[in-house]
This record gives sequence, C-alpha cells and structure tokens, in this order.
Amino acid sequence: MNVLVIGGSGLFGRKIVIHLARDPEVQRVVCMDVTPPPAWVMKSLGDNAAKFTFINGDVAELETVLAAVRAHGITRLVNLAFVLTGAFARDPRVARVVLREPTTRTVRTFERVAT
Repeated sequence: MNVLVIGGSGLFGRKIVIHLARDPEVQRVVCMDVTPPPAWVMKSLGDNAAKFTFINGDVAELETVLAAVRAHGITRLVNLAFVLTGAFARDPRVARVVLREPTTRTVRTFERVAT
C-alpha cells in the first residue's frame, strides 16, 4: 500500500509518517506539507528512509494533491492538515473565519480524489 499523509510534517503527521514507514505492508509513505519535516524525522526513519518521499504542497490546491496521488500510486490518504496558532487558541472565532475557505477547498479536493 502507498500512503499519502497530508500535513505529514506537523505535530501528529510526523509521528504517523514514522509509524507507517515501519509497517511492512506499506511500500511508500508520501508526506505532503507546506514545510518539510524536521531533520530528526529522517533519522527516526532509519532503514525505512527509502520508503519516504516529501512533497511541498498545500491540501487546498487540488491539482497538487491529484498529481501526488497519480505520481506515487497512492492507495490510502491520511489528512492531518490543519493550522495551530496562538491566535486560534485565544479566540476560536478567528479560526472559523480564517479556515472557512480553505476547508471548503479541502472538501472539494477530497471529493475529486474519490471519483
């Protein structure tokens, strides 16, 4: 199985990427994020580093997601793309306003990938 982890460089994503790379049933782990994972992630992959690929991309950009799915023969997708900032924690209404449009685009992206 080939897995695309969107948001794979984030707090939760990088742990999932490492876990997936260690799974013998997973042939390839593709991490898509707006920033690359920290260097320690590559070290943690160890002998499984050859299974790992990083792609710089935004989940809200449909063509980037579709290109990754096609190019890497993705059979499973994990979406961990979200934003954590202090402003959102202090005032959740900010998150609702800021994330409304990207969330709508993300839903449309997944609808297209599913077809």
